[in-house]
Amino acid sequence: MFKPFKPKRTCRVGEKVFLTNDFRKEVEKHRKGRLKLQKSVKRYTDKGEETWHMCHGLELRFAEVYVLDLKRRPLNFLISLKKEQPQIMIVGPMWGYDILELKKELHRVGISPEVDILGLTKTIVPRVQKEVRTDFSQNVALETIGSNPNKYAKLINAMKGKYDLVMAPASAGLHTLYPTHNCFFMALMLSQGGEAYVQTYTILNSRKGFIKVQDRILKLFPKFVESYNKQNGTNLRFNIEPIEPDTMNGGLYLRIKRIQ
Repeated sequence: MFKPFKPKRTCRVGEKVFLTNDFRKEVEKHRKGRLKLQKSVKRYTDKGEETWHMCHGLELRFAEVYVLDLKRRPLNFLISLKKEQPQIMIVGPMWGYDILELKKELHRVGISPEVDILGLTKTIVPRVQKEVRTDFSQNVALETIGSNPNKYAKLINAMKGKYDLVMAPASAGLHTLYPTHNCFFMALMLSQGGEAYVQTYTILNSRKGFIKVQDRILKLFPKFVESYNKQNGTNLRFNIEPIEPDTMNGGLYLRIKRIQ
C-alpha cells in the first residue's frame, strides 16, 4: 500500500482564473464541508462511536441500496457465482440491521454468506454481531489504514484478496477526503472475479468548474493500480464503471470488478 498522492494542479502558476460570485460561494461551501468532515472523523474516532446523517444501518437500508439504488445487481451477482458460502465485506455498517435483511434474502435462494464488517468505529448492535463473522473496525479511518501498511499489516493481510462482494454504501467512498484511495483499498479486498459497489460524492468543486468525483476517481484509479503493481511485483487488473441510481442523499455508485 502507499500514501494517497495529490493530483497535479489544474492551472499553471500565474494563469488567470475567472470565477463567478455563485461559484466562489460554492468553493467556500465545499471548503467548509471538507473541514467539517475532518472534524467529524476525528470526533467519532476519539469517542469510539459515530453517527452519519441517513446512514444508520436500519432495515430499510437494505431495500434502498440493494433493490432501489442498485436494482439487485449485487444480489444477482452473488447468485451467478453459484457459491453456497460467498465471502462478503460490508464497509461502514453502522448498526447493521440491513445485514440481517441481506442474509435473509440470500437464504431464500440457498445462499449462506460469510459476512465481515469494517467501520470507522465499532457500532454494530449485539443482535447483528451474532450474524457477523469478524468485525475489523479499529476506530481508524480506512485511508489511515491503507496509508500505513507496516502498522496495519496484519489487518490488511486479513482482508486482502478475500471477498466475492464488497459493499460500501454511504461510507468510505463518501465520508472521506480520499475517495480514490479508499476505492482502491476496497478493490484490493476482492478475490479474483469479485465485485465492489462503492457510493461516492455527486460533484466536486475545482478551478475548472464542477466535475463529478467519479470522473476524478475513474481517471486516478488506474494510476493507483499501476503504482501498486510496480511496487509489489503484482499484475492486478480491475474494471471500474459508474452506476447512477436514484439515491436519497444524491450519491452515485462505482462498480469495481477484479478481473486478474
